[in-house]
Amino acid sequence: MPRCVFNSHFRNPSSYKSSSSTVGSECQLPVDIILKSSDGILLGGHKSNLDMYSEGFPPMGSPPPQPGPPEVVDFEETSETLSYLLHFMHKVQYPDLSELKAKRLFALADAAEKWRVLSAMAVCNAHILSNQYAREFFLFPQQN
Repeated sequence: MPRCVFNSHFRNPSSYKSSSSTVGSECQLPVDIILKSSDGILLGGHKSNLDMYSEGFPPMGSPPPQPGPPEVVDFEETSETLSYLLHFMHKVQYPDLSELKAKRLFALADAAEKWRVLSAMAVCNAHILSNQYAREFFLFPQQN
């Protein structure tokens, strides 16, 4: 079963390409939802964190959890993008996005806006508007 990919020393989520990712010792929450990325990677998550740290997921008051394996939910986002979003949904220091190429940062920013992960939205906006990404931001094709 996939485990939580969160680790406080986590810097590059693309290194988590296995469904048996190591659980960070800091995260003791049980996995009760599995996010399946567009590239087929299964990532363990926590419904309580999705509810607490985002506004785009169904509220926790929706049907009570059923006994058995966690629900698997398909996502349009890549495993890298979902890994970053899951990191932003833990009560820890945010991941370092300074090494992300513009295309990956914009994908994360789009996903953060789509799923209303406010902390990720703020950090992405700050990076996009920094000098490092200003040129790419204004040259990046806008999607309608």
